[in-house]
Amino acid sequence: MDSQYVTAGALLGVLVAAAVACVLAVFVGGALLRLAVRWVAKATPGYWRCCGAVALAFVFGAVLQFVLGAVLAVVVPASAMLLSTDPGGVAIVVASLASLALSTLVLALSVVLVVPGADGGRMPFPHACAVSALTELMGVAIYAACIAVLLLTLGGVPGVSR
Repeated sequence: MDSQYVTAGALLGVLVAAAVACVLAVFVGGALLRLAVRWVAKATPGYWRCCGAVALAFVFGAVLQFVLGAVLAVVVPASAMLLSTDPGGVAIVVASLASLALSTLVLALSVVLVVPGADGGRMPFPHACAVSALTELMGVAIYAACIAVLLLTLGGVPGVSR
């Protein structure tokens, strides 16, 4: 058997790891969302309701990310060539910022739909946007801290460090 083919066991291992990562992301995101709602909206929603909002945003955001990726694949390279000598770098920055903005808005929409406000009714969209932005900021900070710990414990980036 040639080594260029992926075995079923390896593919299954990658799919299981991805599924575990998604479930873990929903649980951590639910805790971060609950904390952000407590800070911004002065309400304390249930943990599972927050996990449901994150899961809804996860699924809805994934669909919109595919659409956004298709649109940006057509629009950004053409306009980036006019603006910069490095169109690939511009395309990556634009796609990253658009993705972050889209995920923040999708999470805010799911907060409005699923998480109750302080009065028990729907949370106003501007408050939901603040909650969503704070949740995203805490998530990025945790992600950066995890990467820093991994780089320090594993000895840096191969080929760059040392």
